[in-house]
Amino acid sequence: WLIIDVHPPLFNILLWGWNHLVPYPHEVWLRVFPFLFTVCSLAVSYFLFPKAYGKTARFLFLGCVAVMWHNIIFGAYARSYVLLLLVSIVITLVSLRILDCFKNTRPGTRQDYMWLFGAGVVAAWTHYFGLLLFSVCVFLLFLAALHFKQKKTVLVVGSGVVFLLAGIWLVPNFLH
Repeated sequence: WLIIDVHPPLFNILLWGWNHLVPYPHEVWLRVFPFLFTVCSLAVSYFLFPKAYGKTARFLFLGCVAVMWHNIIFGAYARSYVLLLLVSIVITLVSLRILDCFKNTRPGTRQDYMWLFGAGVVAAWTHYFGLLLFSVCVFLLFLAALHFKQKKTVLVVGSGVVFLLAGIWLVPNFLH
């Protein structure tokens, strides 16, 4: 039921929707769509940055994301890389927030887990490397949960759901 393609289809599905929402024939409107993900990556960098690191670190990180070559260049191309960068920032920052909770002998918040697993699904349906980054972050969080004696049920079940949803696209494409 999905088109056989090398890359997961989420960005193309979103771009198709954008082209029907904004049906202007000029190429500029096509390039506005990935630019919106660039703007979102700045907002996510500000709002999801762990408070434990302070405001100076938050603004330094925000500045680095703002001038990052990948964010600027891929923000002008109708390719999935800018969406991958956005969800990579979400996965990384939320993983740091959960790790800070573990260090303070608290479980991660429900909101952080929802961000992590939601971004994991989006990453898996955007690019293979998104699923790889999600897998590495969840594995490291699992090791941290072992070290800090935290419950691991949410990590195991949530990542299992992400891998199951990723498999909906991966398995048929690998079997073809």
